[in-house]
Formats: sequence, structure tokens, C-alpha cells
Amino acid sequence: MIVRFSCKDKKLKDSVTKAIKEIYRGKINKPIHISFRKGMKINTGWHALESVDRYKRTPIELTKKDIGSINETHSGLLHVIQLSKTDFEETQKGLKSDIIPYPWPEIFSEHRRLTDPQLCWLSLILSHELQHGWQTDLLTEQDGENFRYQHKCINMRKKKGLSLWAHKSLWEYDAELYAKDNSNKLFSMIKKGFTDG
Repeated sequence: MIVRFSCKDKKLKDSVTKAIKEIYRGKINKPIHISFRKGMKINTGWHALESVDRYKRTPIELTKKDIGSINETHSGLLHVIQLSKTDFEETQKGLKSDIIPYPWPEIFSEHRRLTDPQLCWLSLILSHELQHGWQTDLLTEQDGENFRYQHKCINMRKKKGLSLWAHKSLWEYDAELYAKDNSNKLFSMIKKGFTDG
């Protein structure tokens, strides 16, 4: 499984990469490239299934061997996940629902929210975007229609722990429910990577 994370913090980079490989091996087969991006004004995270040929310059983290594997094994497609650098930096001061509107207390314990707000944010947003990766992993072309969902319909009464936009589409509802239920697992695995070295 190819997972590349463009991050200056080596400990964070290694911990996130290891956690994703442990949790998603066998679930998401296409390679994953994650990066922070400045200037994301609408979204705090973003996922796309991209063709590696689209890049004039491929991301530094992707080796020639990675690109060969992406072309040979995955029809030239990879999951690209971008995370808001601004939101990540803002959460260092704490999780503020008015800035990043998620029901944080319904997802993470008070201890986690107070001691590791950035890791809470990263775990939730990454879990959400990785679910979009799982939803699109069976596609063999960028604009195919072979999507899959864990939840087949939207339950409008289910609101606890979900964002305000969770009920707008099955695509988002499925990712929101997954993130709510699995963010703490990703949080724990990343944290374990810090202590294991």
C-alpha cells in the first residue's frame, strides 16, 4: 500500500502514514497522497481521485517506482487528499466550533480536545476524506460511477456528532458517519506512532 504524506514534521508524517497503512490496508487499494494546502476557504479537507498524468510535476514524495506502480496496477489513478493548513494551525489554540463547525464534544473526550486539539482535527478530517477514498476506490476511471457506500440512505433524525452539512448528500452523510465512528481509532494509532518512535 502506497501512502505518501507531504509534511515537514517527520514524526507526524511517519505516524500518520503508519496509522493509515495499518487501518486501511485491504480496504483502500489505490495509492494515497496527502498534503497541507494554504488558502482553502470553503473546505477544511478535500478528496479527489486523480490521474497521475495530470501533474506536470509529480509531488516530490512520489518516487519513480510509485508512479510505475500507479500506472501499472491502478490505471494511473491515486487518491489525493488536501488538508487546510490554516485550519490545522488554528486548531493548535483549541477546537472552536464557530471557526471549524463540527460538534467536537460529541466526537472526542474533553481530555483529547484539551491536550491534542490539532490531532483531534487531523483525525476527524482525515477519517472523513479517507472514507471518500474508500467510496471511490473501485473506480477504474476518474469519472466512473462505481461508488460504494456503507450507509444506503440518509437518516435525517441522526444528527448527534455530525456536521451541519452531513445530510446534504449520501456521499457526505456516509463520510460524516464513518468519521464520527472512526476518528478516535485513527487518533489513537497516530498518537501510538509518536510514543513508539
